[in-house]
Amino acid sequence: LFRSQFSCCCLAMACSAYREDNPIQWLMDDLFEDQQYDPTIIPKEGKGAIDLGLGMSVINMDMDEAGFLSANVWMKYQWTDYRLTWDPEQYRGVKTIRVPASLLWRPDIITYNQKKYNAEIDLQTSKADIYNVVISSNGQVFWIPTVNLEVDCAGDEKILTIDDPSEPQQCHIKMGSWTYDANHINITTIQYETEKMGLNEFSINSRYVVTSQKEESIQTKVYDCCPEPYMHVDWSFKVQRAYHIEDGKKIF
Repeated sequence: LFRSQFSCCCLAMACSAYREDNPIQWLMDDLFEDQQYDPTIIPKEGKGAIDLGLGMSVINMDMDEAGFLSANVWMKYQWTDYRLTWDPEQYRGVKTIRVPASLLWRPDIITYNQKKYNAEIDLQTSKADIYNVVISSNGQVFWIPTVNLEVDCAGDEKILTIDDPSEPQQCHIKMGSWTYDANHINITTIQYETEKMGLNEFSINSRYVVTSQKEESIQTKVYDCCPEPYMHVDWSFKVQRAYHIEDGKKIF
């Protein structure tokens, strides 16, 4: 009995010393284990919706002859989870932590006008889990996974024809929550950004370039099935072919 008590005492002392030596481990235990954090529950307080900043930075684009656009992008998500707040002074000044995205609640954002509905580009799959989220002590969460999009550029016209691929072509990328209405998620912009797509990271190797885009993209819609409003982002823009390949060379 004495040996058992002694072993337990040593183990407790070792765990306590480890927590003291590693304030991030201590913080992680307090945030996720001690309060039994549930990643399936939206961090919504009271009747108000949570603000979800939604943005996109485009890396490169291409378009086929049928008018389907492919794009490599950095998605940007920003929201506040009141359950993930702490006082940095109690954790040796730790103000931010990086954790796997799978540990916490994330909005179920999908691309409405996908070329093919494929689970691999759904942002709730394991593919996006490899990108950590950054959590600040005030509960703000910032998540930037990379995504390959393939979208149908046809909009209200329903039929899109490309007579001359060298001319500007209209396209759009439409995203929103699959289940949460505007009473739960209020879509807004990322802090210090506008409603337009970000083009600062655009590659000079992109075969298609964005020539113009609409200033406003955040919209609200009421569907026939349901009385509550739903919010989404519809980035509308024009692209133009920058070059084609002829005899193994780029012709701009």
